[in-house]
Amino acid sequence: MKWFNMSTDSLPSHGQTTLISVNGIYHITVYDSENKLFTLVSDSEVTFSVLKHQIYWRDYKIPEEK
Repeated sequence: MKWFNMSTDSLPSHGQTTLISVNGIYHITVYDSENKLFTLVSDSEVTFSVLKHQIYWRDYKIPEEK
């Protein structure tokens, strides 16, 4: 599984769904390139700023419900 370090690697595309790791805790988020924020899929009021957090990320596809 390839993880990207947002400090040294590229950032995701705008609107891309990602799995991020912040302080060893994993979150499913959507990336907002205009504001440089990762926003939780389950709670849009919770965000992680690339300016304030050390974030590792990778692409994530949300499984479809059956």
